[in-house]
Amino acid sequence: MFNPIQIILLILACHVIGTLGQNVQLVAKFGGQQVFRGLIAGFIMGDVKTGLLIGGTFQLMSMGLAAYGGASIPNFNTALWISVPFAIASGTDAPLELAMAVGVPVATLGIQLDVIAKTVNSYWYHRAEKHVEKREYKKLYRDILIGEYGFGRAALGQTLPVIIFLLFGEPIVQLIINYMPVWLTSALGTVSGVLPALGMALLMLYMPVKENFHYLLLGFVLYVFFGQSILAITLVGAVIAIVLFKRMEKESKAAANAYLNVDAGGIGDE
Repeated sequence: MFNPIQIILLILACHVIGTLGQNVQLVAKFGGQQVFRGLIAGFIMGDVKTGLLIGGTFQLMSMGLAAYGGASIPNFNTALWISVPFAIASGTDAPLELAMAVGVPVATLGIQLDVIAKTVNSYWYHRAEKHVEKREYKKLYRDILIGEYGFGRAALGQTLPVIIFLLFGEPIVQLIINYMPVWLTSALGTVSGVLPALGMALLMLYMPVKENFHYLLLGFVLYVFFGQSILAITLVGAVIAIVLFKRMEKESKAAANAYLNVDAGGIGDE
């Protein structure tokens, strides 16, 4: 199903992006997004369009999910590196549905893998603390590297399951393809449309929707009654945001100048 070069590139991309994403902010901002990982996986597999489709769907599904306080959440990054290659290599007419069938269970399994990775990794950080007390900085650096790159969340939570699935998961995926009934395929197609909406709803829980409901209503009108695309609506929202930002900037400068003038006038009067 996969050639050796594809397997090597997928594993390297998964590990490098996953590890650097925890330490380098630029990589975290771009590489941490499922749509970007879908682009990379799709490029390696020779089908960028399908990779972006699956990555964008998983991106919307994961919106609103955040590991606050170190909580473990479904790992859609791991699911993406596994589901995109299998969905493309299978040659199925419903790649998104197959990606859902494979990816959602893997993402759920990622919760337990994240807990295991954190537990294992804590051993190396306790060793690092002892090296700090003894001022053994070379050993400290070594243990941090081993813990972060060898037994970190990216290694155990993403790279390891990706290696296992890419090397040994073909029979399982082929079994899903052969025996997945039509009604289940249709159901997964429906779910693939509902879950992104659920992700958006979760995201809106953290946003000031009540104070800005009129903008939400504007987006709804543009989409439903004028048939505008999400990209067009996003650009309209960006224009509104820029206008509001510039207005607030002018108001804050005017308020600051007024305060300085009053303060200067008060000092002169004295």
